[in-house]
Amino acid sequence: MSISIETPSRPTSSDIVLPLIEKVIRAKGATTKAPDEFYIHVSGHILVIDTDKMTSPSAFVKQFFKHFNKILPFEKGEWLRIAEHIADLAEDGGYVEDSDLIVTDLLYEKIVNDGEVTDDKNDLDPLDGGLYLWDDGREIIVLSSVVRELLKEDFSNQVNIGKASDILNRKGKKIKKSDNDNVVWINGGSRRCWFFDRDEFMKARGEEDEQ
Repeated sequence: MSISIETPSRPTSSDIVLPLIEKVIRAKGATTKAPDEFYIHVSGHILVIDTDKMTSPSAFVKQFFKHFNKILPFEKGEWLRIAEHIADLAEDGGYVEDSDLIVTDLLYEKIVNDGEVTDDKNDLDPLDGGLYLWDDGREIIVLSSVVRELLKEDFSNQVNIGKASDILNRKGKKIKKSDNDNVVWINGGSRRCWFFDRDEFMKARGEEDEQ
């Protein structure tokens, strides 16, 4: 009697990628000749790809490797499946010239949703590189250096920290302070920080009743 043993198939690149795509925003080109851009949210990171580069996987592969340190080998027909999935998910995101606003809003959402709130300001300077927020009872505070790292690692420096700060100040999501007032003394040294109104910040987290 012969026994048939099935060897588990190796997951394809599309098997890996498709479940990781959370949402897609399509921003229109700033001019009639400029290409649209896809802002592809992949497992907490954003890949920005011109629509005219979606005919081949090369741009996606490069950015995926940059964020996840993993090379994706695509078999014939696989990229078409992923590209169609991205196009189907795409939501209207305005114009490319508004991309700074889009990225800054996403940055704020990440700080709000992923930040770990602590009542010890010395936790703001973690050894593990975490996203820590200090609740001093009036404001929610995060190190500027941590924000800068987020912009680099999660948003590929698509907007600089100064522009992001200005946008959030104008929207009233961040408290604008003078150079002398935007520092906190932490672990024996002064560190520049971003400050958020506590009530509004906790409301955005769904924790407005906590104190």
